[in-house]
Amino acid sequence: FFRLKIKGKETQVAPSITERIFNIKLELIRKLERFAYQQEPHISYRNRLVEEMIGEINRLNRRHFVVKRHLKQVEKYSVKAAWEHLGDLDLNEIKEHLTPLIIPSDDDEPAKLFDHLIFTIELGELLGKNVNYHKEQVVK
Repeated sequence: FFRLKIKGKETQVAPSITERIFNIKLELIRKLERFAYQQEPHISYRNRLVEEMIGEINRLNRRHFVVKRHLKQVEKYSVKAAWEHLGDLDLNEIKEHLTPLIIPSDDDEPAKLFDHLIFTIELGELLGKNVNYHKEQVVK
């Protein structure tokens, strides 16, 4: 057995809760671009999410060597104009280059898990998915 798999099985690091929240917010922003959501309070909510995302990106230390490798994307998505109409390529670019750079907040873990649950419910509602299980988790 060991001779057959000399290198072993490669594992992937699971995304942190901060990364998962960032990506769910990204998906929410994208879904809220739809025509059906082009009225209040959806417009204000989308704008608030965009401001939060820009804030997260602007908190990155641009002199840090890891951030420097993705400086093109950091600069691009640190301005509101880049968030006006997000396409699939934009989403992939943000997820690949920016999500791993986002600095985890000092909030306690249960609060982050609750935020993740709420954002998951919101996204599920926008996608027309059954979110009853997640809603039950909030009640618990």
